[in-house]
Amino acid sequence: MSAGVNAERVTEDGVQGDGIRNRMCVDSAIYMSIKNPSQGQDVTDMFNRLITENGPRDFTGQQDLNDVFGDPAGGDEKMLVLMRGTASMKFFESGKGGPLDMVYDASLILDDHIVEQAIYGILSDPS
Repeated sequence: MSAGVNAERVTEDGVQGDGIRNRMCVDSAIYMSIKNPSQGQDVTDMFNRLITENGPRDFTGQQDLNDVFGDPAGGDEKMLVLMRGTASMKFFESGKGGPLDMVYDASLILDDHIVEQAIYGILSDPS
C-alpha cells in the first residue's frame, strides 16, 4: 500500500475496519407486522445490499415491500423499520400508508447530515 492511502475493509454489517460506519448502510432493518411486531424478520443485510444495487431513493426498484422482503405475517399490514445510530425511519406497504408508486426513499436516514445530538443553551463567547 502506498504512503497516504488508507484502505480499510468494510464488513457485511457496513462497519469499516477502523469502526467507522459505511455511509450507505443502516445498523438495523426489521420488516414486521404492525399489530404483532413479534411476527417479523431481520432484513438488515438484504436492505444494505439493495441500497448498494438500487441506491437510497428507490431501494426496492419500484417493488412493494412484501415482494422484496417476503411476507413474515400473512394478512397483516407490515412496516419496515430502519435504524442508523439514534435515527429511525418507517416505511409502510404500498397502498397501506406507503407510496402508491412503490418508490421508497431512504435517503434521509442515510444522509450524513442527520443530527444525532443537539444541545440547547447559550454559548459563551471565547473572545
